[in-house]
Amino acid sequence: MVEVMTPGSRALLVDVGNSVVKTRGWSRATGLQPAVFWPVDDSLDPHAVLGGEFDGAVMAAVVPAVAARLRDQAARVGLPLHEVVPASAESTVRIRGLYPSMGADRVADIIALAKFSRLPALCVDAGTAVTVDLVAEDGEYVGGLILPGATLMARSLAEGTARLPLVGPGDHELALARATTSAIAVGSHWGCIAMIGGLLNLLEARGYRWRTLVLTGGFSPRISPCLSRDHHVDLDLCFKGLAIVWEAMHAGAHTG
Repeated sequence: MVEVMTPGSRALLVDVGNSVVKTRGWSRATGLQPAVFWPVDDSLDPHAVLGGEFDGAVMAAVVPAVAARLRDQAARVGLPLHEVVPASAESTVRIRGLYPSMGADRVADIIALAKFSRLPALCVDAGTAVTVDLVAEDGEYVGGLILPGATLMARSLAEGTARLPLVGPGDHELALARATTSAIAVGSHWGCIAMIGGLLNLLEARGYRWRTLVLTGGFSPRISPCLSRDHHVDLDLCFKGLAIVWEAMHAGAHTG
C-alpha cells in the first residue's frame, strides 16, 4: 500500500558522498532549502542527519556503512526512507540502460539531467571522484567514466610515495612551482581540469555527441572558466534528482 502524501509534504533529501553527507529539505511550496553538511567520519550522528519535521526522506548513498547507519536510524524513529537505485531512472524519467552497480549519486544526477536538459546530454560530476555520464536523445543511457578527482590525485601522491607530503589541491594560477607543496597543489588542481577538458575532446573525436553539457560537484566551479565549449554549472543537480524521485512517489500515491 502506498502512503498518501499531501501536496504540502516535506521531504528530507540526503546525499551520502565519500567526503561529506549533505541534506536539504524539499517541498513543492518552498523548493530546495539550504544545505547542511556533515563530514563522513566517526563523528557522524545519524540522529542529527535525519532530524527535523519531515514526512519522509530520499537518499542517494555511495558509502554503504553510512547508508546502513542512516537506514537504522530512520527505522528507529519511523521516518519513511526511500533509497535511489538504477531502476529509479526508468521509473521516474524513462531513462533506460543504467547498470545495476551504478552509484546512487550518478543515478540522481542522470534523473535531473534527463528532466531539465535537452537530450542528448552529458553530465560531469566533479567531486571526490569525477564521473562522466551520457544520455542519448531516445532516453538510452550510453555509458560513463569514473576517474579520480583533484583531492584524490593529491592524496595518492602522499600515499604512494615515500617523501611527498599530503597537500590538497590549491586554487592557484597555472605556473611551474619551485617548492614541493605548491607543485602538488597546482599540479593536482590543474591536472584535474586538463584531464576533464581532454576527455571531452577525446569523446567528441570518437563520435560522441551531446546538446547539453552540465557540470556539477564541488570542483565544477573551478573547471567552468577553463572550458571553451558551451555548458552550465548546476551544483543542485543531485538534489534535484532526489526531489524528482520524491515527486514521482507523491504522484504514485494519488494514482495507486
